[in-house]
Amino acid sequence: MVVHEAGHVLAAIRYGNDIQKIRFMPFGLKADITGQMYKREKIVIYLCGPLINIFLFSISILINSAFLKNQNNILIFFTYLNIYLSIFNLLPVLPLDGGRIAFEIISEKFGNFNAYKYICIVSVSVSTIFIIIGVILIADGIYNFCILLIGLYVFTQLKSGKREVTIMNMKDVIYRRSRLLKKGIYPARDLVVVKTMRMGEVLKSLDFDRFHIIHVLDEDLKLINVFTEQDIMDGVIKYNTDMTFEEFIMKNN
Repeated sequence: MVVHEAGHVLAAIRYGNDIQKIRFMPFGLKADITGQMYKREKIVIYLCGPLINIFLFSISILINSAFLKNQNNILIFFTYLNIYLSIFNLLPVLPLDGGRIAFEIISEKFGNFNAYKYICIVSVSVSTIFIIIGVILIADGIYNFCILLIGLYVFTQLKSGKREVTIMNMKDVIYRRSRLLKKGIYPARDLVVVKTMRMGEVLKSLDFDRFHIIHVLDEDLKLINVFTEQDIMDGVIKYNTDMTFEEFIMKNN
């Protein structure tokens, strides 16, 4: 598990990110990585942990077959441990690496909040299956609590995920501003909303790597105003996320 997390850390450092701290979690370690990362970089960082375990699995197989005449029980245990750890972490379930990779891929098309909703459905389903299997095994006299604990762990971690996604969405907007100012040119996406839409809902629909222009329409679908995503951010900070575009326009006239 230490080597697994080292894979994440080395990849993060390679992309110029900082490691704030490494925390002990119920099923391993977790590095808190900070920095401005593109989706491709995040996916590579998440992949490096399982890939390190697959590499160790391959090396163990090679050593056991080529250099040891008799099967080494410790090495066999180490071999299976690494392949199980890599497969488990690649499940499309939050907060595992596979879930984070799936989140980055899906959010590219559907946005952070929708991607989180879809991954949550998968995560709850998988954790429920784990819990049921764990209970059945215990009821049958197989007192291995690992599967049950994993299911419970995944289920409980989903509660903190929504707040993390909200923060992530805000960070994306802030980083996008710095990237735009640095590049001087940036791809854009148009959004059309009716004036009764709340500004906080629009923030949930922003893409990771596009600057957004928001066109506000009235009930007759006629254009009444145009805002940039920065205008929306400033409005949310100054007022609140529940304010409608109609109220925002009235306050700024």
